[in-house]
Amino acid sequence: MNNLFPVQREGVWGFINNIGKITIELKFNEAQNFSEGIAGVLTDEGWGFIDESGRYLYLPQFNGAEPFFEQVARVRLEDCWGFVDLVGNVYSLPSEYIEVGRAFSQGLVLIGTSEEKYGYINKLVEEVIQPQYDYGDPFSENLAAVHIGGWPGGRWGFIDFSGQLVIKPSFDKVLEGFRQSLARVSYRDEVIYIDRTGSRVDDIKAVCSRNSSEGLATISVRNRWGYASIHGDVVIEPIFESAYPFCEGLAAVQVTNRKWGYINKMGETVIDPKFDHASCFSHGLALVDVGNSEGYIDKRGIYVWKSFV
Repeated sequence: MNNLFPVQREGVWGFINNIGKITIELKFNEAQNFSEGIAGVLTDEGWGFIDESGRYLYLPQFNGAEPFFEQVARVRLEDCWGFVDLVGNVYSLPSEYIEVGRAFSQGLVLIGTSEEKYGYINKLVEEVIQPQYDYGDPFSENLAAVHIGGWPGGRWGFIDFSGQLVIKPSFDKVLEGFRQSLARVSYRDEVIYIDRTGSRVDDIKAVCSRNSSEGLATISVRNRWGYASIHGDVVIEPIFESAYPFCEGLAAVQVTNRKWGYINKMGETVIDPKFDHASCFSHGLALVDVGNSEGYIDKRGIYVWKSFV
């Protein structure tokens, strides 16, 4: 089955395929993107989940819902947070957990208590790392950023799955977790990359390799954006106001008139900059908007669906 995209017309939501054909009737109050083959939909009865045939996995009943990740989705129950899985199980979280992360990552999700301390639980709602931090980020590459030392002040460091600090708290902010063994952090008001020991990394090749998408990485030079190869060589000169990663051979870029368009890997304009906002291509379509209208375009820049918001 083709991947499906949520669309709305006059406030009523449904789904189209990548040629713009309605495949699930417009009948919902709201609809989310499909994730892991499941999408959240809102009716007068609450949030539920459907599969790509439009069949309900969970009937509308929840006060809130998030997309599925790692085969689990966060939901808001009557008086607490919970999770649902793909086989019909609903897990309620203890009432002392007044905050919970939006999605599991590497099998764990952040929880917060009324004492404003944070830890991590697994998919069976078992406490794996007891609440003890000021805040925390999702795990990535077996490490999670946590804040220690109170607010204001305090610093960010990194823990492993046992809750052991493996990178001491010394950073002002953690901007991105680990990917290809590098994390992006703010240290003494400077944005830098660090390795898994917490040491600064200035190797442009390593940084570009980490940030690359389809072989090219976004780079910023004097507040202008362009693209470099994974070896750090400039491929597309930094001339754009802003730039997104390459997806399916095209990248959304913002030019000096604040409009967004799309370029190819040669830096050639493929779709003229005429959109107020633009997104990455996925399964042949990209969501764009102009003024009070939004819709999906194909790689020729032709709308397959357009509606007013």
